[in-house]
Amino acid sequence: MPKTVKLSSRPAFGRRIPDATSSDTPRVCVSTYLLDPSSDTRSGSLCILKAEKNQDLVLENEISTSAGVFRFDFRNPSTVVAALTNGSLVVQKIEEPTSSETTPVSSDMLLDLGLSDSSLTITTDNKDTTSILTVAIAELIPHLALFISLIGAFSGASMALLFPPIIELLTSYAKNELTSGLWAKNILLLGFAIVGFTTGTYSALVEIAKTFSG
Repeated sequence: MPKTVKLSSRPAFGRRIPDATSSDTPRVCVSTYLLDPSSDTRSGSLCILKAEKNQDLVLENEISTSAGVFRFDFRNPSTVVAALTNGSLVVQKIEEPTSSETTPVSSDMLLDLGLSDSSLTITTDNKDTTSILTVAIAELIPHLALFISLIGAFSGASMALLFPPIIELLTSYAKNELTSGLWAKNILLLGFAIVGFTTGTYSALVEIAKTFSG
């Protein structure tokens, strides 16, 4: 007997999650879209459904997206790449409760998407435009701000904290004025500089690592 569930938005596409460990209780990912006639925009979501024995489908997780989702494909059992109706791609972990940042691809509505074995993403929109990019690029673009902040933190720490002690040590050495007190002071300043740099950029490094670990 068919298993059913009522979703809050109109279903657009569905695919079984390729998880070999869930053969007894298969899970399905279904994308949705909902048109707002007043603004001519679409909202949507990715719904994770579980087929319980002798029961209807159970909604495990619903991830709201910034636009409707007509098509998606699995990068691996825990990650989907979805084409949004606002012309963007999203690389989404299906176990996370909130939507990831999106990557703009087209100024028009993305209608279809496919992943190749080489992680190339192929999309088409409603103006017959085909776009090809790698999943790595799709993941990188939304996180460029992290790389920029990391570079900024490194540059700021170098200019404000690292260079002055080094310059003072070199200058004092050239003048034969290097003392143990001067050594101790500048080594202490260098230590503070290293601690400040690592703590200031830790969150950015963690986010970058999380982005490319999947």
